[in-house]
Amino acid sequence: MKTRFLSLLAFAGAFVLACGPAPVRASDSYSTVTPAKPGTPPLVLTVNAPPLPTTKPFASSSMAENFASRVFNVFKHHGYVGTINYVDTGGARAGGPTLAIEIIRWEPGHVDGMVECKFRATLVSGGQTLDLGMFDNSDFLRNPGTDQEGRNDASAIPLRELAARLAQTGLVPGFSGEQGTDPAPAAGGSAATPAERPKLAIVVVETLQDQRGAITAFDRLDLAFQHVARERKWPVTIAAERFAANTPEHETELRIFNQPLHRDIPGELTFRGWMVLTVKGEKHDFGIISYRYNPRPFEDPEVILENIYRGVAKTVAEKIEPLLFPPPAGPRT
Repeated sequence: MKTRFLSLLAFAGAFVLACGPAPVRASDSYSTVTPAKPGTPPLVLTVNAPPLPTTKPFASSSMAENFASRVFNVFKHHGYVGTINYVDTGGARAGGPTLAIEIIRWEPGHVDGMVECKFRATLVSGGQTLDLGMFDNSDFLRNPGTDQEGRNDASAIPLRELAARLAQTGLVPGFSGEQGTDPAPAAGGSAATPAERPKLAIVVVETLQDQRGAITAFDRLDLAFQHVARERKWPVTIAAERFAANTPEHETELRIFNQPLHRDIPGELTFRGWMVLTVKGEKHDFGIISYRYNPRPFEDPEVILENIYRGVAKTVAEKIEPLLFPPPAGPRT
């Protein structure tokens, strides 16, 4: 009997080894697919999960580690180039910027079939503490019984927004190379830092219908223009704001009078918005700009919306780029 037990134990040990390494624990170092540039400090990540019932004593730490894994994956796909060091809260070490995430809620919500993700993020870098704000989203639980899959879906959009906001700060070196936060220096000068760069205000005039849900049309336009500005390496900082009665006009701004998405024909979604560009006080009225998108069968709804608003931003970029950045005048003959 004892021999059979030892044989079974040996078989179990061999099976575990054959299945691969044990799950990665906190306080380990992770690297994205692209190696960090020499001298680039790592991004230190801490995740604080809310206390859960005592019947699940290790649930909070597991939630923190699962959320950290989502951060790694989303940041990698968003263009982060470098190493992320995930450490237990309270154990962050010096040597690089520290991103502290406090999870407020990451679980099935009060409405059946929905999963909620809500967290606050703070960045500490070079003696500065920057409150990045609150991020939240809700998503459908597509497969009942698979809570973790639903949590992953709900966290995708707010983590992409967090990555975009980190890239905009210019304080995390791992984002600068891919995200275009370090434009080429002008002739006879040095590259402008994010604080020195001129701002392009994106002023969105919304209807009441646009303000429903955790992620509104304003948020999606903000993220889309951030993406296009980085992709095209515009030497400006995008500053999106909602229009209000007391909003002053900016010297340089793009004002978007947004309308809800329409389904004009089956299977096609259409964006329409009246857009006016002001460059150094001179207005350029583009009228109504439309963008049509045909979703693929079974395409994720959030991917559909992301593609629509990015398509809008790219369409507008073709029109405003020559006015924002006119080519230098040639020599006089």
